[in-house]
Amino acid sequence: MRVLVSEFWPVHEECLPAWIHSLNCLGIAPDLLLNRKMVRVKGSPLDLYNNLLTGETYLWHPGERHQIAERINDAGYDLILANSFQGVGPSFYKQLFAPILGVVHHYPELERSDLDDFSRDWRKPSPGATRHPLKPMVLWPFVQRHWQRNLEWPSDVRAAVGCLFPTTPPLISRCAKPVGDQTHSSTIDLCVPGGVNFNNRDYGSLVRLLTPEIAAGVRLVIPGGGKRPELERLKQLMDSAGLSTELCLGLQGLPAQAAEARVDYGQYAQAIANSDVILPLFRAQSRYMSKSISSSVSTAISHGVPIAMSFQESDLYRIGYHFGDGGKRFATEAILADSLSQRDRLHHHFLSARRQNRAAAALHTAHNTRVLTELIDALC
Repeated sequence: MRVLVSEFWPVHEECLPAWIHSLNCLGIAPDLLLNRKMVRVKGSPLDLYNNLLTGETYLWHPGERHQIAERINDAGYDLILANSFQGVGPSFYKQLFAPILGVVHHYPELERSDLDDFSRDWRKPSPGATRHPLKPMVLWPFVQRHWQRNLEWPSDVRAAVGCLFPTTPPLISRCAKPVGDQTHSSTIDLCVPGGVNFNNRDYGSLVRLLTPEIAAGVRLVIPGGGKRPELERLKQLMDSAGLSTELCLGLQGLPAQAAEARVDYGQYAQAIANSDVILPLFRAQSRYMSKSISSSVSTAISHGVPIAMSFQESDLYRIGYHFGDGGKRFATEAILADSLSQRDRLHHHFLSARRQNRAAAALHTAHNTRVLTELIDALC
């Protein structure tokens, strides 16, 4: 079977290794369509992983969309896995002849009319067909449930949506630390993913978590950098609480005095992988709790980094680490606050969480390959 994995928009490229790895598990080395500007500016996300098998790569440019569509149609693909099937995505993919597995990252950006040019009959299209099969997919089960319950679309459309996990096993990551390689230094790197963004992150909960004594031994890593006003606001928040926490932007510790700290994808992923623990710090009303996921969660799992979540967050994302001391979960309220002052205890939890990350990634890959197998079988 010939498969194309496509991301022509310069976003969400961090998910591509998961789709490629799952297809590789089925004996398929897909061809790729990547955004030319994304590759030039950010680099390829595939460079962060070992043993991903791919074929030909097309580089997308807006001025060449029709020529690229013709090349893809001439290649005769049996399936196209379309990352970022939303916004302007459907208008491009409707030009292609193959069945489309459309990954929707934020479903409010997908209009009901976007589906009208596609068939919901998931089978190999007959010669001369004008409407080709589409299977919409979202990321993580809680987004799937939210789609099915809240969209005022026909019931058959809502029921048809599937679910995939954008994670890869830490064993194929070039960034991940070995399971036993965990810092025993006096400083612990707490990573709040993305760039500084007060709309999506509850930095106040971090301030409430840290005491001045604990904060002195913590380095706060912001892997995505941020704009100066947001950076200054975070620094003021920490200063007003009397916290002397070191602030590190990206992989190189870019100065917070810069007007804007931009971090490329390779440095972003490596900064996450180098951290001791991820704190998503989602706001209660964040879209990351309903309509879409935060890629920081899948990135952390893929590179083996423990994630400290609230109980609500861990229930949604099914990231509930369990330990032998009473079966407590590794949540910000339950474990982290107590353990920051007990480094040996925290080290033990980190090691256990890293092992459980590997188990979670294996389950995610098994789910993906099962879903893809069923869809591919239906096309044959």
